[in-house]
Amino acid sequence: MPKKIKGHTIIKLPKYNKFWVYDRSYGHDIIINTDYGKTTIQCMWNDRMRGDNGRVKNKVAIDGKKR
Repeated sequence: MPKKIKGHTIIKLPKYNKFWVYDRSYGHDIIINTDYGKTTIQCMWNDRMRGDNGRVKNKVAIDGKKR
C-alpha cells in the first residue's frame, strides 16, 4: 500500500529491475518491472493533450477559450 508523507506518496518496490517511460495522448505511462511483476503509473494531464504531430498543447474549448 502506498505511504503518504506531507503531500507525497511513497511506493516501495523491492527487487526493482528496470523501468520504462512512454508518451501517451493523455500524458505518460511509467512502467516499473520488479521480480514480482510490473507496476504501471498513468500520469494524466487535465488541461493538456498530445496533438497528431506528437507535440503537447493546451486543450481548447469550442469557443476558443482555454479550459
